[in-house]
Amino acid sequence: MRQDKGFAIITVVVAVSLISAVILGVILFTSLSQMKQTKHYEKVELARYAYEAGMRMAVWEIAYNPAVHDTIDNGGKYTLNTISINGLKVNVTIKDDSDGDGQFDITVNVHE
Repeated sequence: MRQDKGFAIITVVVAVSLISAVILGVILFTSLSQMKQTKHYEKVELARYAYEAGMRMAVWEIAYNPAVHDTIDNGGKYTLNTISINGLKVNVTIKDDSDGDGQFDITVNVHE
């Protein structure tokens, strides 16, 4: 009878330890997955902000820089200097869309 009581206590301690380890593993896995997803979301948001900044720069250059029109009107393309926004490099190129309606093709590349 005494041996059965000792065995029951050991069994309960081992079972509680195993359940605790499983629960801790699930919590850790969930936390790491959430952190990874948050990092990815932040990178996507930073890239989107850099892209929008590049587009705004292109629109400003078209509106206020006569060199853009001089270059594009002669069939060329105008490339802005590479800028760094939030640690990302942004390249902007402006060219005529070649159908004579005065509209432009703006290309914005964002990379690390």
